[in-house]
Amino acid sequence: SPQLFKDSTGLSEALTGLYSTLEVQEYYGADYPMLCDLNSDNGVAGGYNNTLLNEFGSYSVSASNNYTTNTYVAIYKTIATANAILAGESTVTGASQNYLGTVKAQALTLRAMAHFDLLRAYGYHWDLTSAYGIPVVTTVQTSTSVVPRSTVAATYAAIISDLTQAATLLSGNTNRNPNYVNPAIVNALLARVY
Repeated sequence: SPQLFKDSTGLSEALTGLYSTLEVQEYYGADYPMLCDLNSDNGVAGGYNNTLLNEFGSYSVSASNNYTTNTYVAIYKTIATANAILAGESTVTGASQNYLGTVKAQALTLRAMAHFDLLRAYGYHWDLTSAYGIPVVTTVQTSTSVVPRSTVAATYAAIISDLTQAATLLSGNTNRNPNYVNPAIVNALLARVY
């Protein structure tokens, strides 16, 4: 397979890029939390002369709503970046296994979180027997790749698999820097998924 990262510097920069995919406006930068709150009793939309936001306030979101489309795409960009890191971290030479394991754990955790966010926003997350999960993407895709929708149970299984792998990889890590994935974050997210 081709070498995606020349050295640990390139891998480290890709990891920084992975974190930056979370802060775009369409994901945690604004839209994802806002849309979730508008579909609950935590927030209301209306009076802003923004028909797309008003759709959330009236619980009648159309298939052509740009907020839902752009958020969906943004979250899959996080997954695509995590998948590139997971595909390429094993080809990096000159890096310790501990460092590579930490990078892999962070990518697995953020991929799991993104799948979990997608499932809660676009799938029947409350029904383990439902066929309406989300497309679970665990490999680097091409422009012609098609990933079918997984069942809810299969989606949860993929999320839990990523998080349990991450927990194992970070099991000896004592770093609790809240700016990066650490064992406490993995366990908290896994508890939330359960």
